[in-house]
Amino acid sequence: NSSDCRIPDSWYGLNYRNILSLTIIETTPRARLYVLPRRRMLSYHQDLMEVVVRAAGISVRNIMTIKSLEGLAAMDPLTVCYNSRAMNAHLDHAVASAKRYGGDLSVIMFDLDGFKKINDHYGHQAGDRLLRVVCQTVLSAIRKSDYLARYGGDEFIILMPNTGLREAAEQAERLFARLDDR
Repeated sequence: NSSDCRIPDSWYGLNYRNILSLTIIETTPRARLYVLPRRRMLSYHQDLMEVVVRAAGISVRNIMTIKSLEGLAAMDPLTVCYNSRAMNAHLDHAVASAKRYGGDLSVIMFDLDGFKKINDHYGHQAGDRLLRVVCQTVLSAIRKSDYLARYGGDEFIILMPNTGLREAAEQAERLFARLDDR
């Protein structure tokens, strides 16, 4: 019942009409801090809190920006799959995890035969479209726990945690058959 959860106008001697609301981040996503003072706040208290909150907001925004840039730096902008640097980090983590927990780990590496001829004959835009189609096809066929990376121009790696040799070979055969159909 929602009426059981109502907060009274005065709780522990706090008057909710004197609530102080400070903006931490003004842009999306927004963040605000609400202060319920036990006693009357003087103007310099509010000024001091605004300085602290402003500094906290800048720090939070910087952290969000750094995380966003790290995500962008891990992706190949053409194919929207991981790049080789991100794959190396995933690979290090997956190898350590497989060693620690005794799980299987498989890697499928492949390249596109004749890719240079496609670029030379039809142009780089056609080659770029082919790379995107290959990535979309592979991403739609692998598990969410697998990682696809464009490792070089037309070289790709699929990292498959908790996958044995037989399962990886079967998955590779299915993927290559699917790519041949396209």
